[in-house]
Amino acid sequence: MKIIMRTDDPTRHFTCMKAAAEAGLAPRVWYTSIEDRIAITDFVEAAPFPVTDALVRIPAALRTLHALPPFPGVPNHIDTSCMFLMHQGTAVDGFIQRFQAANILPEDESQDLLARYAQLATAPARVAVREHCYFLQMCRFRS
Repeated sequence: MKIIMRTDDPTRHFTCMKAAAEAGLAPRVWYTSIEDRIAITDFVEAAPFPVTDALVRIPAALRTLHALPPFPGVPNHIDTSCMFLMHQGTAVDGFIQRFQAANILPEDESQDLLARYAQLATAPARVAVREHCYFLQMCRFRS
């Protein structure tokens, strides 16, 4: 079991979570309360599978996902796009601060990554999009 407690309005999140669960794409939702901002779902253990299985399972999951009705729209203050880091503002500043405080990477790698981000944040749009893709790859594959 997993208990999710949200500080923001959970209506959209819970609606999407239930739809995904009913389609077999997410853990079973046992209980939600928008008023109390709580959800109880099954806990999902990480279970790696071979690439050969992924080549079958991922397309099937995507077909199921795309067959669902569209999820409710995202409020303007929430940026879920891959271009999140391209936008200036408190959300990005907070993300960068949490990243630094988490000490996920060794200090030298963290500084390299943040220096690259600083370059990206001031680059012209055309260059920034290309560099943003590189930045995402660095974030995704460093561990």
